[in-house]
Amino acid sequence: MVKAPGDLIESPKPQDELKKQLSEKVKQILPASTEFISAKQGKEKQSFLIEDINGDGQQEAFVLYRGTEENRHVHVLVLQKQENEWRELSTLETNYPILDYFSVHDLDEDGVGEVVMGGGPADFETEKLLLIYQWDSDNLQKTIEKTYELIY
Repeated sequence: MVKAPGDLIESPKPQDELKKQLSEKVKQILPASTEFISAKQGKEKQSFLIEDINGDGQQEAFVLYRGTEENRHVHVLVLQKQENEWRELSTLETNYPILDYFSVHDLDEDGVGEVVMGGGPADFETEKLLLIYQWDSDNLQKTIEKTYELIY
């Protein structure tokens, strides 16, 4: 049997509401010419990632983008949800235009996630640059910068 239209209506999921609020804040921060991107590899193709990276109960957000004008390098806008509002923490800048990989993993199993991202100068390049950022008090600090060819 087919459900009635009223039975198909669902209330917004909390994550959807967070993304809506985040999207509004990002529109205020970034120029209109911004191009949102997603990593070429990885399970999920998304430009916005929301996660409590440091386990403090506050959500952090990572917005993947690049400019469409002069600086076409990959950037990551980092925000944190504080008192029902998104607050900008920092912007991570790279020196490459292609985002190959982006994820948050607890690599050292200390309960705090690390941001793992990789990229390169072009899609056809085999050698890319891996960057790992670790949460340090109230922001991310780069801890590793290393070349790689493939991430499993």
